[in-house]
Amino acid sequence: MPTEAIQAERRARSDLRAIFLEAFEMLSPFFSQQNGWGSASSHDHLAYRALKERFPMLSAQDCLVLVMTAKRLPPQGRPIGKP
Repeated sequence: MPTEAIQAERRARSDLRAIFLEAFEMLSPFFSQQNGWGSASSHDHLAYRALKERFPMLSAQDCLVLVMTAKRLPPQGRPIGKP
């Protein structure tokens, strides 16, 4: 395997990665166990709409990916700041 291929960035969506921390901070109250909302589908929809309002340039699929990622990220794996 060529060295260049190993060193190249493998992730194709750097645009989503760039806004993930901001999006996650905005979405985290929707999925916090302390709020008692849990994973109710109506709150998924509210999270999706809030994300779409904040980032209107995102496609529906991009919003869905960010919402589902924020929802499923385990508490110990949640981001705490920019790398």
